Formats: sequence, structure tokens, C-alpha cells
Amino acid sequence: MWLWQGAAPGRVPPCMSHPRDFESFVLEHQDKVFATALRILGNETEARDVAQETFVRAWHHWDDVATSAAAAGWLKTVARNQCINLLQRHRARWSTFTDLSPD
Repeated sequence: MWLWQGAAPGRVPPCMSHPRDFESFVLEHQDKVFATALRILGNETEARDVAQETFVRAWHHWDDVATSAAAAGWLKTVARNQCINLLQRHRARWSTFTDLSPD
């Protein structure tokens, strides 16, 4: 159980009958989300960060995600988009450094 550390007391979405619902959800999908991020990024640490942020977003949208048959696809899309955003930030950062180098 590399990602899930349990729910913080008092932070359970109203529709969640029990925090274990989210724990089960994370355990079911965490490997797929992590693998998606790792394939795109090629960096385990960054992939873990993206996976964690993906599940934070799932937590915030739990009312919609919990009952959706397309939850796995939603998670994969969120993870992919976060990877793309991360890569774009890296590219922008490196282009700034390249612009600063003397010719």
C-alpha cells in the first residue's frame, strides 16, 4: 500500500459512507494510475507525485467518481494531463536556462 495512508479525521466527503470506500478505490486503481504516469514521465518519483495528485483530485470529486463506471478512464485522463503539464513546466524552465546561456 504505497499511496494510501488513510483519511484525515473530519475530511470525509459527505457521500462517502466510510473512509474505507476511498481506500478500496485507491487500492483498486493505484497501480494503473502509477503505471500511466511512469510510462509518460520515465521517472518513478515524479510518477508517484502525479499519482498522488490524481487521487487527491478524485477525493475532491468523490461525489462524481464514486458512482461512475468510467472512473478508471477519468483517473487515467487526469494522470495523463498532469504528466503533460509537468513536462511543459520542465520544458519552459529549461528553455529559460537555454536563453540565458552565452552564445
